[in-house]
Amino acid sequence: MRSKMLFSLSLLAIFVGVALCVDEDTVLKLTVLHHSDMHGWLYGHKHESNYNADYGDYQALLNHVDDYFTTEADTTLEDYLVYDSGDFLQGTGLSDATSPPGIDIIEVMNMVDFDGTTIGNHELGLPESVDYLWDKIHNEGYLPSFVTSNTDYVNTDFVDEPETFAKKYTCGQTTNTGHKFMTVGFMYYKETQHDFGNTIVTDPLVSVGQPWLQAAIDECEPEFVIATCHISYQDQDVFTGIKAAITAITGDIPTVFLTGHTHWWTAGNCDTGEVDEDGVEIEDPNCVYAEPGAYYRYIGRVELELARDADSGNMYIQQWSHPR
Repeated sequence: MRSKMLFSLSLLAIFVGVALCVDEDTVLKLTVLHHSDMHGWLYGHKHESNYNADYGDYQALLNHVDDYFTTEADTTLEDYLVYDSGDFLQGTGLSDATSPPGIDIIEVMNMVDFDGTTIGNHELGLPESVDYLWDKIHNEGYLPSFVTSNTDYVNTDFVDEPETFAKKYTCGQTTNTGHKFMTVGFMYYKETQHDFGNTIVTDPLVSVGQPWLQAAIDECEPEFVIATCHISYQDQDVFTGIKAAITAITGDIPTVFLTGHTHWWTAGNCDTGEVDEDGVEIEDPNCVYAEPGAYYRYIGRVELELARDADSGNMYIQQWSHPR
């Protein structure tokens, strides 16, 4: 219990400390909390004292974070968002010991006020669980921020023709500051592993060339984009292509890829797909990727300070960090 309390207090202390060090040009100080590849570890790792917080502790932490941003933060400047990047099913026997597997996990996930979550291969590989999740989302309003921009549901027992598994995108506004953003969600694509029986995954680079992206941007009018992706942080060509498709419509705006699947803890600026005269990959200063590990051992946190370009009027990433 003491380690869990220290975890919550130390994270809140970091919020307070960082909030005092904001550049004067900053128009939005954004905290993004993120986890991925939970694989059923709702109950934490009780046998490992450093990783024994459970999902109830996570929700308690979010309550404390929300209280901080509501009552103590600079509400003209500071906001936070919460995301998950898939693979919440298949892992622990106790969590998956339902028919279909994952009922209890889906129930608990539905209690969290996510700004975005998406699907992973370990959900898609369980057809009965996918049917159950689709029914909960479409008929009972579960997980209203679930986004699957390139995954379609094709089970003809329930739909006459293929349809987006959840939503292709969602529009949002930061609670305190009212900045507009768009959330999209992508599953990785493999030519040899894209048909999962009752779901079909489209190549993300094909998906962003379809009319929905223009419609999404027209509706959301985003100042920045969050892409919650069950895609490895190593697949930089995918991020480059998605960012280019967005930029072609909006101009250059901040884009954050919250990645998953590889179970790594890492972060960096996205590649541009270009190299300098020494053959070194040129990074995109207005695009960030971050992956938060796996098995519910860590909660990822991306801190962003966004300013506004005087000429274009677009936001840009002034500085960012991914503290552990």
